Amino acid sequence: MKKVLSAALCAVLLLGLAPAVAPPALMVTGGVGIDAGVSAAYVGDTVTFRTFGFVSFGGTLLTAFRYYRNMELLFERAFPPNNPWVSDSIQPASPGRYIAHLRMSDSGPNEFSVFSAPVQVSLRPAPKNVTVAPVNGTALKITWGAVPGAGGYEVWRSEFRAGPYALVRATTATSWSNTYLTP
Repeated sequence: MKKVLSAALCAVLLLGLAPAVAPPALMVTGGVGIDAGVSAAYVGDTVTFRTFGFVSFGGTLLTAFRYYRNMELLFERAFPPNNPWVSDSIQPASPGRYIAHLRMSDSGPNEFSVFSAPVQVSLRPAPKNVTVAPVNGTALKITWGAVPGAGGYEVWRSEFRAGPYALVRATTATSWSNTYLTP
């Protein structure tokens, strides 16, 4: 009888160890964060969000970035499976408060997510030292100071201070001559 009880107890103990030998359950371990490295940027700048830390899932790892402007979802970009060390860049097209949301999940019900600190995106400052000088009776030369980081400039014109304004020239220079004007 003792041998039978001993064998039964050994069998129960061995069965109790089975989960330690079986593949791990699908679960999240580790910790990860996401950071842009800046707290402010201008419209048109490239803002790169990078992950740091690690996450481990027992299964296929699926990763995606979701981008929000002023708490409104703009878009989501997914990455190839099992690519936990991701970075992604965006070029904000309008001012606002941008936040990236990193989502990691397995092929099952497990999910891990983290939000970045906000990046405040603003319009670049207007050029300074704008001057308008006559060239002749039908032309004016407009000059302005360079704006650091600007890729180009737009000249808009209206007959009235309150508008409506129309785009008349896009240029990378810091001056432009408006010709064939009516005196």
